[in-house]
Amino acid sequence: MLLATAGFAMMSTLLFGLGPALRLSRRDLVTDLKDLGTNVPMGGRLLGVRNLLVIAQIALSLMLLIAGGLFARTALVARLGDPGYRYDRLLLASVDPSLAAYDEARGRATLRTILDRVRAVPGVEAAGMSSTLPFGDFREGKHVERIGAKAATEPMPQPTYRIVGADYFRAIDLPLRRGREFTQQEEESRTAPGVAIIDETLARQLFGSEDPIGQAIRLKPSPDGGDEPHLTAPLQVIGIAAPVREEILARAPEPHLYVPSGRFYRAGMHVHARIARPGDEVRMLGEIRREIRQVDPRLPVLELTTMEGFHRKSLELWLVEAGGKMFTTLGLLALGLAVVGVYGVKSYVVSQRTREIGIRMALGADRRDVVRLVLKDGAKLTAVGLGVGLPLAGFISFALTKVLNGVMPFDPVVFVSAPIVLGAAALIASFVPARRAARVEPLKALRSE
Repeated sequence: MLLATAGFAMMSTLLFGLGPALRLSRRDLVTDLKDLGTNVPMGGRLLGVRNLLVIAQIALSLMLLIAGGLFARTALVARLGDPGYRYDRLLLASVDPSLAAYDEARGRATLRTILDRVRAVPGVEAAGMSSTLPFGDFREGKHVERIGAKAATEPMPQPTYRIVGADYFRAIDLPLRRGREFTQQEEESRTAPGVAIIDETLARQLFGSEDPIGQAIRLKPSPDGGDEPHLTAPLQVIGIAAPVREEILARAPEPHLYVPSGRFYRAGMHVHARIARPGDEVRMLGEIRREIRQVDPRLPVLELTTMEGFHRKSLELWLVEAGGKMFTTLGLLALGLAVVGVYGVKSYVVSQRTREIGIRMALGADRRDVVRLVLKDGAKLTAVGLGVGLPLAGFISFALTKVLNGVMPFDPVVFVSAPIVLGAAALIASFVPARRAARVEPLKALRSE
């Protein structure tokens, strides 16, 4: 990478030095000797090579600044967005008894013991468990169908399928719009009646405007017919939960189906514990680890953190934040290059037009007129660059629509602030050579070649 970067730097130096070198090699000696440097206006040709390069720098800088701003806004919205439940004061411990070679019977007993001990820890308000996590790396989906009537929509919904225990909804503070949670018997007994909780999104898909409470649904059997009978048996809807956002970049909540851990088993489970006091998370995590160790010291704890910390470690959030940092950094670097470009061009023009400035001042122009003249030329370059860059930035933002969550592609905050920052920086870059031009002494300038 270092060799490639050095090669590109050398290549660009030779390439951009080739144009002026060729132009100088074709000059007319007689014309050059007669030239007093007054045949080019102060700003040069607007579409000259120098100005076109500066315009391109400004346009590209604006594109990168706007892209960085959109990513930064998306990351902020994703970090502060409402997932549908509260993860403040919510702790997470992930365990998998199968990693300790437990069969289903012993695994169930171990999970039940861990959950009972966590619930008994002083300072724990509620505790529940689930088979998967929002914003996690693993998701499980199952096709579900309504029994006794045609489903409200086709094709058959495939909601996020989550096995949970009693008090799960209270532990994560996910509201139940109607109905009830699972009971202790439904959490522990494989022979308990078949029940399920669905969210509002799935309720609309399956039942439309009908009341889902008391209705029967079932998981779609596998094509080979190898399912155990209890897995495809009818499930009575006993509750309607609030929708949950499963992914950071999801534009709308996806449907969810919750089933009790008594009839359905997963060895790997996540224990959620809501504590009473904020700021006590570190001590309570130690308490939960100690309780798990007392159940079985050989049982590995796969995750032990706050739910907020788990959310911040999400791969999606990391990608959005990394994209924002990358584009913002590139935009700032491009902004610096654009400022250097404007400053370099204006400084060069001022140095070449010293005699002209002296003539203008000898004919009555004051320092403010000279400053205004140089700033006017810099403003023209900046305005053209911004005018070219805005449509290009609009195209880039439109291309990024799929990864911009909660932020409009043409976000007014970004599309207004980025041109203002870039324009102000370019004008400041023009002001420095403008002040130097205003300090030119007319007599010395008239003698200048």
